[in-house]
Amino acid sequence: MEVDWIGWRISLASWLISIPDTKIRKIMSQVHSLMAQTKVPIKELQSLVRRLLWLTSAWHYLRPLLAPLYKALSRLPVTMVGMDHVVFQCLVSNLSSDMVLQEDLTHHHHSLAKDVTLVRVANTHVKALTEVHSLHLRSRRVWIGILDPISPYRMLEDDAHAALAVVDLYHSPYL
Repeated sequence: MEVDWIGWRISLASWLISIPDTKIRKIMSQVHSLMAQTKVPIKELQSLVRRLLWLTSAWHYLRPLLAPLYKALSRLPVTMVGMDHVVFQCLVSNLSSDMVLQEDLTHHHHSLAKDVTLVRVANTHVKALTEVHSLHLRSRRVWIGILDPISPYRMLEDDAHAALAVVDLYHSPYL
């Protein structure tokens, strides 16, 4: 006799646990979907991490695979936006010392919401206001890279892709 309990299939005769095929297919579908992307919706990533956390409750040796996925939950993608020099100067004058926009400037540019972080100006990565002030911008349009904390996307980098590949390998029919 078998019983399904909190997603696990438990054999009462042998006390072995297994995962129903529908659950495995759902998890593997999510793994394959995310493996093909670098910029992923946070909701999809959170859903997969929850399922993998549930799955690793029986296989604790797989828990370390979750670390890169947890890390990915906080990796914001850089959004590049263009603006004229007047709006750029308004942005710079409202940045804190740690490059975070202190005031909502969406009336000047739709991407300049409060709490975005400036990380790039033109082709230069910037970490301090002094770096921004030392740049000599010659073009009419200034391209900046910002991190928006309310972005619905997160970045999957090599370590997260490697973790997903290992999960995929564990499901391989050849093992």
